Amino acid sequence: MTITSVESDDVNLTETQLEAVRFDHDPKTLLSIQAGPGSGKTLTLIHRIKYLIDEKGVLPEGIIVLSMTNRTVNSLRANLSRLIGQTRAEKVKIRTFHSFAANLVDSYIAEYFPGKAIKVLLDDVSWRSFAAFFLNPSHMRGEKVKKYKDKVLNIAELERWINQLKCGESTLEHVAKQLKVPETELKESIQYLEDNGMIRYSDFISDAIELMEKSLSIENPIGELANVEVVIVDEFQDMQPNLLQLIQNITRYPSNSGENKHLTIAGDINQCIYEFLKSSPNITNEFIEKFNSWKIDQIVLKETFRLSPEVLEAAVDVALKPAGLGESMQLFESTKESSFKPVLYSLSNELEEYDFIAEEIWRLICQSGGLLQFSDFIILVRSNREVDLISKKLSQQHGFDVNKFTSVPDWIQGNTHIFLDVLNMLKNGFGSDFALLCIMMKLGANKPFLKKLLLSYNKWKLELPDRKRNLLEEYVYTLPSEKDPIFNTDVKKHLKLKILKFLTVVRQERDSSPLIRPKQVIQSIVNIVHGTELMDYINKVPATEQQRGEIVLKNLNSFSKSVKFAYGRYIMAKPDCTFIEFFLHTFSEDEPVIDKKSINISTVHKAKGLEFPVVFIPGCKSHYAKFPSSPWRNMNGVHAPSAEEARLLFVAMTRAKHLLYIGSINSSKWSKLFHKEPEKINTEYVSAMASSLNRKMPSADAIITGNQVYKSLGIASRFIKRI
Repeated sequence: MTITSVESDDVNLTETQLEAVRFDHDPKTLLSIQAGPGSGKTLTLIHRIKYLIDEKGVLPEGIIVLSMTNRTVNSLRANLSRLIGQTRAEKVKIRTFHSFAANLVDSYIAEYFPGKAIKVLLDDVSWRSFAAFFLNPSHMRGEKVKKYKDKVLNIAELERWINQLKCGESTLEHVAKQLKVPETELKESIQYLEDNGMIRYSDFISDAIELMEKSLSIENPIGELANVEVVIVDEFQDMQPNLLQLIQNITRYPSNSGENKHLTIAGDINQCIYEFLKSSPNITNEFIEKFNSWKIDQIVLKETFRLSPEVLEAAVDVALKPAGLGESMQLFESTKESSFKPVLYSLSNELEEYDFIAEEIWRLICQSGGLLQFSDFIILVRSNREVDLISKKLSQQHGFDVNKFTSVPDWIQGNTHIFLDVLNMLKNGFGSDFALLCIMMKLGANKPFLKKLLLSYNKWKLELPDRKRNLLEEYVYTLPSEKDPIFNTDVKKHLKLKILKFLTVVRQERDSSPLIRPKQVIQSIVNIVHGTELMDYINKVPATEQQRGEIVLKNLNSFSKSVKFAYGRYIMAKPDCTFIEFFLHTFSEDEPVIDKKSINISTVHKAKGLEFPVVFIPGCKSHYAKFPSSPWRNMNGVHAPSAEEARLLFVAMTRAKHLLYIGSINSSKWSKLFHKEPEKINTEYVSAMASSLNRKMPSADAIITGNQVYKSLGIASRFIKRI
């Protein structure tokens, strides 16, 4: 394999990487970079950006880089800053799709759509609350109840049908029939969403597309898009239909010269694992066909710097080939020296398997003399429920601190989700009406009562010049203390007192705190919760008093991390909005933070793009039928995996930089590719690991002490017996 040095840099690039870096950027040209796991894709992209700026004269602000996750965005930003300096790197627009679209909409909606509501993002929990409140048949009477009472709305189905309705792909009558909800209720609900600027994630994308089209139709182009010459899209294999449309609109948006832009896309079809979100391994070729009038080139990065030859061979032969995949990997090779074979083990059930994993982690840490740390380990599974089960097992029975990577932060899954409603109240703009309705429910109001309140409120707004403003808070204050037509019973009067107490504290916090830094935001939420009856709701957790305290504390810490993480992104992105507005748009984009004292447990999807020295992929027989059967549980050759399952296993296996463990019902199927037992650890083994991980070799005393500690744990004989 030939390595070619890039002049003026201390970095070596392979021939294919260098070819991608130096590819031209003429208008109406498209470069597709196919990059397997660990092939230096990020390195290639940042050097391409540097080359375009330094050698081709492209202005930093003339480059847009889009990706699916904050993890990728943060990695690109950090590496580019080190390469070209922070000042220039900050001018390159490196965004997730949703943050790019949200920022575009927030910045230009007032100019191109005067009077249109500022957008408020509804996460899954809020979306479910909206559906339950506005489309729930519980308040209906007579025949309507009989017709609709058995219908439980699926929020994904609801979103899909409403999107079709918005795009003109279906009619109100047809959608109402499909959802089995009254047509009038559906119409009113959609109007409420529109009037209050309440949108889902996909709406940001469609609104950004609409904004671009409107700017061109009135011949008033958006300056920051017209200045762009180059568009780069990372993780292209994960694209979804609406994102493809956004990419097309940005790329074809006329530059100041009147030309279309250059487009570079990078990805790996074998790592396409989001088919449930309408992504597809064929999506790259199908997209490229739409640019058939452009000059199109493809470059394949042929080397992996992460995977050992043994892990690479196992991943291709075990994960891809049984599903008829892997043809694109024929020329893909490892640059690393030959190392240790992966371990394929078989145990009687998943609980015994978790014990084995815990014992092996302790063994590797101790017998490596501390070379391996807790954060070097990750356990990869398919579902969030499995993440929770393994986390509980390893923390409670084996004493590990656990770092869980889940699709949703803990605080959003708990009653602390109400913090979003509190923040919308503090923001006091579009979205505050619905937030106040949700808070009223938490304070004891039922839906029929709130429907009556909302009806009266809407009549009151008819007399106002601006009927679209969110003024439910003001309306509550206008209601008389005596002979109140809404809060007209003792129970309702008591409820009104709780609501007014909440609103009073919220107004005090708005006036007393600037709410521009994480500490101020968190402190205001704490003051509001403790100053009202919301703390009673937050503490409503089905657990013992001690467990309840632990759960609430965990969720509070999770929220604090989310706020601080979002603030870092806010400072980096410099959007034209307040920090609270930015957080409410992007809170769902949390990415896991590595903690050196904790082992990592994650779904395969959440760990995509990460790498770890040691990877465990549990796959032994499960007693829990509620957990989906993992594809690697069919490695005994009885069942051929689907292509989607094959790619998922491939992604899981290729997270391993050094050691890979896989559980299976049958450990004899792949005997040539795997060891049945873990390697015995000696000085030579530790030295090889230190070299592979680019770490300092532990001293002889450290290795001796580690072995003594391991023996003192009293698990060695149990471990050997299991194997």
